[in-house]
Amino acid sequence: MARNKAAVRRLAARSLAVLVLSATPALGEPAFDVDLTFLPIDRFRIGTDETRFGPLEFLGGFEMQSPLRRFGQLSSMRFLSPGNEFIGVADHGHWFFGAVERDEAGAPVGMSRFSMQRIIGDDGQPVREKHYADAEGLSVHAGIATVSFERDHRVVEYALEPEGMGAPIGELDFLIPEELLAYNAGIETVARAPDEGHLAGARIVIAERASDA
Repeated sequence: MARNKAAVRRLAARSLAVLVLSATPALGEPAFDVDLTFLPIDRFRIGTDETRFGPLEFLGGFEMQSPLRRFGQLSSMRFLSPGNEFIGVADHGHWFFGAVERDEAGAPVGMSRFSMQRIIGDDGQPVREKHYADAEGLSVHAGIATVSFERDHRVVEYALEPEGMGAPIGELDFLIPEELLAYNAGIETVARAPDEGHLAGARIVIAERASDA
């Protein structure tokens, strides 16, 4: 009898472990580092040394290159700390993360810790098909990353977890009638209105092409 009870307890423990593991969301493919080289951009307007453009001052810039085929198609990025760490989305279905490197004068000269990871779908698996993976707009607030997709028209929320972005935690409605959104020219931008404004922190979406009579 004692041996039977012990066996039941061991079986229950194993069953619990299986249930816990099954409830853990899949993260798909892990993040991977990307080697980059940088070419400086020292002029904002070709043929002039002008740096002031209205209220803006050009500090510097750079071109990024990588031998990795999955690098590129970077659609949108948002800083997680002012002028330093950032998150972004690429329209082939990847997140990207890193930090901006600057010289002593504060001019941006490159990026460090640049990594990419696939966007995860509702099923906990990487989104691979271009129709569903075409991420364009990005807004970040209070630990939530909101992404707009322009082929399969949708606005989706994710918990901000740079070490391993998981599956969506929600999807937002938008006011543009979906039948007016052009394929591959849908919701290009998503932003968040100020809390003190009349929209009180609402998300705003802008379509690349959507029109009616």
